[in-house]
Amino acid sequence: MHPRMVLQRKWIRAVHRGDDAAVAQILAEEPVMSDVDTALQEAAMSGHDKVVAQLLTVANPRIADAKGCTALHYAVDSGHERVVEQLLAVSNLEMQTNTDQGGNVIHLAARRNHIKIMEQLLAVAPTAVVGAFDDHHSTALHEAAKSGHDEIVELLLAACPSLIDELDRRNRTALHYAVIMATRKWRSV
Repeated sequence: MHPRMVLQRKWIRAVHRGDDAAVAQILAEEPVMSDVDTALQEAAMSGHDKVVAQLLTVANPRIADAKGCTALHYAVDSGHERVVEQLLAVSNLEMQTNTDQGGNVIHLAARRNHIKIMEQLLAVAPTAVVGAFDDHHSTALHEAAKSGHDEIVELLLAACPSLIDELDRRNRTALHYAVIMATRKWRSV
């Protein structure tokens, strides 16, 4: 097998397992790996914060994959608070980008009810990102209200009170969804 192919296999295994020592060794041998951006996304999705720290020295965290997801999208979606913190420390990180599943990182945190991650994001996100619409013309507040994520609703309203008036494609505000959720809870009692 070609030496480059052997190194590539080692690289993939090391990143997938979160083996930061192996990643460091491979980067020392071959500092310009062709898929460092993909490796960063994999490490972020898996929560391998030590590998993420190493890859941030060579990878571009702003690069999105075919689904429109960056390393930050994967870390938020998977609930890896430490990795989110590392990625947010990178200046000018893109938070506005919607994935092909709709929504930016604020939407993802709202859907998954990742309270600590939402707090991290809101600490640095511009109002335009917090109030952005997804592909279904819903805000993160709509998403949180639909799912009954009360703490996320409170955080979003504290960060961007004007979200309460935004209408989605069905001409509903987040308050409409909150009432629907409350009615469902009441009926199940």
